[in-house]
Amino acid sequence: MVVVDASVVAALFVADDRQEEVHARMTRWIRDAEPLHAPSVLPYELSNVLARQSFDGLLNQDDVTQIWADVTQLGIALHPFDPILDGSAVAAITSPLRRRHAADSHYIWIAQLLGTVVWTLDAKLARNAASVGLPVALLA
Repeated sequence: MVVVDASVVAALFVADDRQEEVHARMTRWIRDAEPLHAPSVLPYELSNVLARQSFDGLLNQDDVTQIWADVTQLGIALHPFDPILDGSAVAAITSPLRRRHAADSHYIWIAQLLGTVVWTLDAKLARNAASVGLPVALLA
């Protein structure tokens, strides 16, 4: 069981110099029937990536439509955020990460609940998380 962050999912579908590594890792996870998880913020973060790519002329509407269909086929289990049950835990993770937003903390919280790690392409997130003992692995 793994938690994948938006950077990993995005790299499957948009140009990234780490795309080959991401494809290889995702192929292994799928081959091994490894359950994929993410917080419900994943589609919003992926939407931002796709919007930037569209704005920059790197993707057209048909590309975006196909990417969403492909993302759905990955079968990523999305975990909702309950402010009462999850809010304080996410806030407690955000501060030691030295981040100004809490989206990354949602991924880490889900990983902690599931007893697994978050896979990311964000080196700063992985470095900051490792420095405070949070379950984040850099895929690169």
